[in-house]
Amino acid sequence: MDYRIIDAHLHPSSSYKPACIDNIDQVFEIMDDNGLDRICMQSVTMWYDWTFQLNPLLLLMKLLRPGRIYAFGGIRFPDPSESGKPFDYDKQARDLIAVGFDGIKLFAKPTVRRTFGESIDNPVFDKLYTWLNDTGTPIMYHIADPETFWDENLIPENFRARGWYYGGGSYPSQRQLFDETEAMLDRYPNLHVILPHFYFHSASLSRLAALLDQHPQLRIDCTPGIEMYYNFSQNIEAARMFFIRYSNRIHFGTDNFGCALGDELDYLSVAKETIRYVRDMLENRNATIYGEPQNGLALPEDVLRKIYAENFLDYLDGDPKLVSVKTAIELTRSCIERASMTEPAHDQLQFVLAKMEALI
Repeated sequence: MDYRIIDAHLHPSSSYKPACIDNIDQVFEIMDDNGLDRICMQSVTMWYDWTFQLNPLLLLMKLLRPGRIYAFGGIRFPDPSESGKPFDYDKQARDLIAVGFDGIKLFAKPTVRRTFGESIDNPVFDKLYTWLNDTGTPIMYHIADPETFWDENLIPENFRARGWYYGGGSYPSQRQLFDETEAMLDRYPNLHVILPHFYFHSASLSRLAALLDQHPQLRIDCTPGIEMYYNFSQNIEAARMFFIRYSNRIHFGTDNFGCALGDELDYLSVAKETIRYVRDMLENRNATIYGEPQNGLALPEDVLRKIYAENFLDYLDGDPKLVSVKTAIELTRSCIERASMTEPAHDQLQFVLAKMEALI
């Protein structure tokens, strides 16, 4: 059966490598070749100089395909040496929403959490959380990582090579990150947070159910983490019951992306395979992930329609926000002023600016 599908979790490029102007055509190709009705782009900026181009790049995508691209703007953090001091997090959020972003992207991967040093529920973020809470602004908040990344015997070698092994005591534990998150949610009960990757609870569905019951504004997405669908397959009946019970609270996503600057990646084949196996797991009783047979969820059609599009449309209150070329140009020029001349972001921002100016 054909379904209307909104992929609510894409990036221009891998979140730990520089994005580039070519990502626009690459993401649109992923969108068109896979029959995606709409997509939602995510901007992970943090304090890195090579991420200055991300917010302007996503605004340009919205300008080029108005009404079809949602985007969550990334909050820039201060250098970690300045953590703990007052910073303009809340002003940034207000400005990003005012310029035409549909939500805010926040990021608390363990590497970031260790380097920056501030807990998720730290009072330094109170003004930001207060504004987001009071306005009901949608938030995509990546928190923690798969449980296997803390286990030296279970972490896949390719993820260890990226520096994502968190054992040994120098990183916060997964449990600590969850405790900080839940303290934040208790303090700000109207935060409209989407926790991607099933909040890395695919092996702890009863605990995730209790959290969703306690926080009715909370959503999750089924964007695959490396462990997620394998965990579902091993506990398929409980997983299926969870998807049906919380069918109004789950969004579809893939984490697909284009090539980073200087990369050579068959991004289109990767994207197609990810979408194929996620849909296979959601729709069928017998599924495969990279050639390995798995137990699939075989969800009812009404549940699939909700997960594929209806839930996200409800959460975002309809169509993507429109962006004016003028305001997008102003934001891009401000990023150019801040970006270092020696960083690849500077050249990419110039490309973005030229394309925006051509739209006037």
